[in-house]
Amino acid sequence: MNADTQALVTINIDSLDYKVKAGTNLLEACLGLAKDLPYFCWHPAMGSVGSCRQCAVQVFQDQEDTRGRMAMACMTPVSEGMIISLNHQQAKQFRQQCIEVIMANHPHDCPVCEEGGECHLQDMTLQSGHALRRYKGAKKTYNNQDMGPCIGHEMNRCISCYRCVRFYQDYAGGDDLVTLGSRENVYFGRHEDGCLDSYFSGNLVEVCPTGVFYDKPFSNSFNRKWDLQSAPSICSHCSIGCNLSVGSRQGKVKRITNRYHGQINGYFLCDRGRYGYSYNNSEQRLTQCEVTPENSPMVSTDYAATLDYVGQIFTELGQQNVLALGSANASLEDNLALQSLVGKENFYGAVSAHQSHAQSRVTQQLQRATIHTPSLKQIEQADGIIILGEDLLHSAPRMALSVRQASRNLGLEQAAQVGIASWQDESVRIHTQDRRSPIICVTCGGSELADISALNLQLTPSQITSFTLALTSHLAGQPESHDLPAEVIALVHQAAELLAGAKRPLVISGTSSNQPALIDAAAELSLGLANMAQSQAWLSYSLSASNSMGLSLLQDEAHHLEQLQQRINSSPEPLALMVLQTDWLAFQDAAMATAMQQKLQHLIVIDQLPSATSRAADVVIACASLHESEGTLVNHEGRAQRYFAAYEPASLQPAWRSLANLTRWLTEQQPKTSTASQQALAQCQHFDDMSRLVSQLNTAFKHWDQVAPNADFRIAGMKIPRQSHRYSGRTSIYADIDVSERKQPLDEDSALAFTMEGSPVNPAAALIPQVWSPGWNSNEAINKFQAEIDGPLKGGDPGLRILDHQDTPPSTPANLPILMLNKGELLAVSQGRMFDSEPLSAMASALRQRCTSAVASIHPDTAAQFNLQEGHQVSICLGKSQWQLPVSFDSAMPLQSLLLPAQWHAPIHASRLPAAVTVKPTQQEAN
Repeated sequence: MNADTQALVTINIDSLDYKVKAGTNLLEACLGLAKDLPYFCWHPAMGSVGSCRQCAVQVFQDQEDTRGRMAMACMTPVSEGMIISLNHQQAKQFRQQCIEVIMANHPHDCPVCEEGGECHLQDMTLQSGHALRRYKGAKKTYNNQDMGPCIGHEMNRCISCYRCVRFYQDYAGGDDLVTLGSRENVYFGRHEDGCLDSYFSGNLVEVCPTGVFYDKPFSNSFNRKWDLQSAPSICSHCSIGCNLSVGSRQGKVKRITNRYHGQINGYFLCDRGRYGYSYNNSEQRLTQCEVTPENSPMVSTDYAATLDYVGQIFTELGQQNVLALGSANASLEDNLALQSLVGKENFYGAVSAHQSHAQSRVTQQLQRATIHTPSLKQIEQADGIIILGEDLLHSAPRMALSVRQASRNLGLEQAAQVGIASWQDESVRIHTQDRRSPIICVTCGGSELADISALNLQLTPSQITSFTLALTSHLAGQPESHDLPAEVIALVHQAAELLAGAKRPLVISGTSSNQPALIDAAAELSLGLANMAQSQAWLSYSLSASNSMGLSLLQDEAHHLEQLQQRINSSPEPLALMVLQTDWLAFQDAAMATAMQQKLQHLIVIDQLPSATSRAADVVIACASLHESEGTLVNHEGRAQRYFAAYEPASLQPAWRSLANLTRWLTEQQPKTSTASQQALAQCQHFDDMSRLVSQLNTAFKHWDQVAPNADFRIAGMKIPRQSHRYSGRTSIYADIDVSERKQPLDEDSALAFTMEGSPVNPAAALIPQVWSPGWNSNEAINKFQAEIDGPLKGGDPGLRILDHQDTPPSTPANLPILMLNKGELLAVSQGRMFDSEPLSAMASALRQRCTSAVASIHPDTAAQFNLQEGHQVSICLGKSQWQLPVSFDSAMPLQSLLLPAQWHAPIHASRLPAAVTVKPTQQEAN
């Protein structure tokens, strides 16, 4: 809710009247009015505790009161007619003294501190007027801890603001970072050295107002903030679409920080999104085109010669015999360019049949006028949530964090009833204790949200669907005529009772279980809950990849891997296959993959990294990565968002441009046989051309021009600079090559400039490369870019919810074969893993070190039937694929099922599950 729809009160600040939102505190009100008032412990997402005393103001009883009383702004609610002063001498002196006391024990290490130049403590020290240190005594010192590969620890810089433990424990639900000691001698750390457990630990770097917690991978190759060339970007490691600021230097991504988005990630990222960028700097990157002529070794060729070679393949085989495989990890523009080149009938998605149909059902359900898919900000307002088939901390971690905040809503309502405002964080927690809104998790392999869940169930994918249908029937007062045991029916009744009082119920499901029927069942449950609560149906789905929604919307009908396989195997004519940014062979059984390769005359790969598919290809076209190009991803809620290049790659082209260049060659060589879509693609020279083509060729994207400003956008006739006004070394870093300053590269595809020249003032929200404001060098400067504190950015949050413009009733679902188990078989299902389920982030060394050992989980009774011992190695067979894993017992697992880790490099890919597998002890264990 924004200020326009809330009650306003008038307050007087230093003799001027202002209208501010009722119910808020003075600090938030002052910051919302662009006033500079120092603070440390307060955070807009975590509320007030009043521990630092830095936001002191003078409050007056009335106009005749000249003395006033001092109050902490973060702990003082605004009221009608309130009179305060920020500049009163007593308040200013108190704030200065607070800083002086803090600085008495703070080290003089700003020149070597990772936080230097973007330090909130530095900013507040200057803002408070403290400039002279009078304390000459010894400073307190502490021993630092090893907190793992992602977070560095320098406890001597601590100012005891308590932000770290408040975020880690209260907001993110972690328990291994604690406060040790008492009074003025406190220590923030673990009971012993060791990697922090939380998947959100990287946020400590941005939450801490000093340099106690620092980004260890960035520190190992460090640059100051002002020396980074930054660009707004989108996370590509799951379907949520968190907003990122990507900092680069000399053609390398140096770090990723959170880019505020009021409706999605807010102030926080998961560790996969923050540290998963290392693939971009990998020495394994494909940097040039490679061609393997028949019966010859692969040779590197120049870009033009490679396109000419591919063009000859089209001519030789005929355009109708060139197939293409799109990718849910590639941008919409890349996929559309490939589809336009080969035609819709020859374009397939790199998903299995079950995945494809599940995604298609998601798209159709979310286009219904009666269903609303909430943003993450709106998820935090839900007061009853049921999660079906998804372990959110692995498949959509930032959504899981929002669910954790939603669990507090019952307590917040109870606190409000006794007059405690939601921003009075400590008072709310003391009053509500552990009272939580109901969270129900029904998954295949357990949920890491168990600590906040009122009910946890582990069922097979088909049982989860039956449970959902039974719950829907029960809510409608109908008998549960579904094939479920009595004890599960009892749990259906318990779930209904838990959700009965919800005013804003939410159903969350997804495609992880590869069950199209579950997608439809979740939608019907959301409608049933909405009818019970007399509210709008809220339904959210977690998808398999960053652009799963975009790829689905691009296809009029589902074209998936099984159809591609059938097309290749049944074709009497030689075929070529173009594969876009996906490891096609990883989805296949090894024997099947070999057979299909032999059927293909040519295999053409467009990718940024080597894979089994690129190694088998006879043509490899290296392309720019997400951080080196412009593109658009459509997230789980149907929000299209634009990402921009952080730097210009030396010689690589984005995939869409290579495909446009290839199409131009074809239309020039064969003008009479080229299609309308090919002719349109051939005209695309710049990214804006490609954007216009998107809206022309697909009605789902008719408002595409609203996603982000185009390349012609200017402020006072100037572009938006990617570099800060303090950017240094433009000449010296290349002085060993040329003593004159290089000409900065031109960016003809966006309104951003690869330079420090331009206008950084009031850019459009989608074009903010990094936040900075005079006197605010840290990430706390975001308050200068917001329309209201913790609200939308000025001009509105970036992106376009394209499904809001449509109302399409769902079609009849496809009939898929029912999986039946034979004697001696188990039902294998997959469970996501935070740090090695997604292929790009899994290449980051810091994240690989945090991966846990892979195990196959099974119920002890089922294990006994197959003579399996806990900890012993077993061989799991699916077709001709085999996987050896140690066994782990889990008594909560459903019988006759086996839970396998969804590792991207596993011999049995998660897209092939659920499936019937055989299991036996390995030869060594059997002996």
